Amino acid sequence: MESWPSVLAQYNHHLIHIAIDGRLLVEHPSSAAAQHLLEWITGLSGPDTSVSLLHPEGELPDLPAGIQTLAVRRSRRTWERFHYDQVTLPRAAAEVGAELLLILDEHAPLRARMPIAAVPPIGLRPAAAGGLEMLRRATGRAGLRGASIVLVAADLSGEAAHPGRDYPPFVSSHFQTAEVESGGPERQQVLCYDTDPDDIRQALAAWTWVDGSLGDTYPLQFVCWDRQVEEMILATAAEYDIADSVMTGPPTKEFAQLYHTAAAFLSVRPLAWGQPYRWALASGVPVAAFGSLAASSILGDAGYLVPEGDTRALGAACLSLLVQEELADSIRIKGRRRAAAYRDRPPVELLTEGAIKLGSAGRKLASS
Repeated sequence: MESWPSVLAQYNHHLIHIAIDGRLLVEHPSSAAAQHLLEWITGLSGPDTSVSLLHPEGELPDLPAGIQTLAVRRSRRTWERFHYDQVTLPRAAAEVGAELLLILDEHAPLRARMPIAAVPPIGLRPAAAGGLEMLRRATGRAGLRGASIVLVAADLSGEAAHPGRDYPPFVSSHFQTAEVESGGPERQQVLCYDTDPDDIRQALAAWTWVDGSLGDTYPLQFVCWDRQVEEMILATAAEYDIADSVMTGPPTKEFAQLYHTAAAFLSVRPLAWGQPYRWALASGVPVAAFGSLAASSILGDAGYLVPEGDTRALGAACLSLLVQEELADSIRIKGRRRAAAYRDRPPVELLTEGAIKLGSAGRKLASS
């Protein structure tokens, strides 16, 4: 039998079959998390890999050419969701002949016939009370901890709840922009992704400090995909008497274009693996955010960070970015410098190496 170094040296010549959990694309198709999942799918499709997307029944967005898909039945009842996490998903991965199962979710299977690679979300909230759902979330998080490969973006590795192997942060080339020139896209709105009820209330409380001065010029655009969340945002905005300067709904433009026309990004908490912050840095959009450990780790000095929970300071930071051109330009420049280190593809080599070291791909090569 060959040594592992010589086996691994052959991996560029072996087509690795990766199955990806695509539930986000069906359940929350307009979300930042789904957009980041598409970045993974697009980046993993190439000459070294074969990609199968496993998903609950439902409509999918446009996918890169060559992606295989397999729809599996599942209702939204908690038991069916639990069964999908722990049984249906790994079984479907085996059915398509995958050599690695990639999970970007907080629910990972406890076991599968092939290695599991997990990319845990940032800052998981406590599991909701209620029998089966609590069991589902606890089991899914145990699956994350026990995954064969746990991948953590290098700019988050010090703050990760689940220590794992660092990978270089990456951003689709669509978000990368050159220096803004005269005649470029007009910066039209302030973006916000917060969708948790407490986060929404804090973001809108911060916006009350902007609304009186610039609400007519720069509306606050909540990018959300759930009607109940939209109603919550609008009701809270009406309660704060700022409804005229608050917009909601899924993006009407491509995500990259949405960033290219944003004047600033307002954030209470990083979502979607922190990717909205990286998109902002790459797109030249200055960020005003609470200075959580994760936000500080991703943004560094390329963001206007304020103490957590201080909504007045957050509003003042956002207002400063809109009215102080020199400050906003300085943060844009720092952001672009930070984003220059981003790759434009996910860590294909780490997944391929893991599939070979830990699964049937390695056994095939070692015995050939």
